[in-house]
Amino acid sequence: MEELVVIKSTYKLEGTLSFPNLKEDNYKAVLIIGGSGEFDRNGNYKGILLNTYKFLSDFLNEQGYATLRYDKRGIGNSEGIFCETGLNDLIDDVDNAYKLLERDNRIDNNNIYLLGHSEGAIISTIYNERNSKIKGLILLAGAGIDLKTAQTRQYTFARDELTSIDGIFGKIIRTFYKPEKLLKNQEDIYIKSKMVMSNTFRKSGKSIPAKWYREHLEYSKRSILNLLNKAKNSVLCTFGNKDIQSSVIDSDDIKKMNRDNIDIFEVKDMDHMLRMFDYKPTIINQTKQYKIDASLPLSPLLLNKIESWLLIN
Repeated sequence: MEELVVIKSTYKLEGTLSFPNLKEDNYKAVLIIGGSGEFDRNGNYKGILLNTYKFLSDFLNEQGYATLRYDKRGIGNSEGIFCETGLNDLIDDVDNAYKLLERDNRIDNNNIYLLGHSEGAIISTIYNERNSKIKGLILLAGAGIDLKTAQTRQYTFARDELTSIDGIFGKIIRTFYKPEKLLKNQEDIYIKSKMVMSNTFRKSGKSIPAKWYREHLEYSKRSILNLLNKAKNSVLCTFGNKDIQSSVIDSDDIKKMNRDNIDIFEVKDMDHMLRMFDYKPTIINQTKQYKIDASLPLSPLLLNKIESWLLIN
């Protein structure tokens, strides 16, 4: 059973509150927090029907959990301007979504979890320190890492991928995309985002979300790890070994914490969109990879782990 809801934040955000078919007096609930980019509440992107968050919601409903997922500012049916939205705005929106669940008398206020994917894992980690009521965290493809580290890795991968393309096609594509300039261009964006006071600025004809970058850059990888280390509730961190946007490498620093409340799970052959991926992952043909992902179910290994973790947490 699904209901449309309006989350009253700085802007009105439209969401979907979903319940299991079996009726209970009080449902445990999971608030789904999506990743960066113009993905809607279902996890769809510019006509590519990935449905990542819709599938996660359906799965959690089958396990007996209510879920809430919502469109970010300026996306889908939500008000606001996407490119002018900062990290702190996104955190405020999570807080108001959480409060909507708290106010619903069908929800067990003592059993509300956060599920964050990609950037949503960063947001969940930050918000978790501010709200001691959160039952637990499920961090998918983004635990223990900051935005700059993740993007530097992605641009390094893209540079190496562009450099390795052979033949005439490689020469042509390198004429338009200078591999050696990728990291410098991104560093220039970081520098200017910290210098300006505006929400956005123009670069090469594109609107750059300066506020979003500026507020993300306040958090280093170490500070995100410190927040994770301070978590008193139960945390599940999952990583796919075919994921080139986050990485299983990030699990090493979390393992060093040696925290009993943090469960780390590496998923064989899972990519960033939580699918089992048989091909070589690519960063420069990401849209093509998304289209392949759209035809695939979520990783059964991931879903089985979430199910078993929720049973004991």
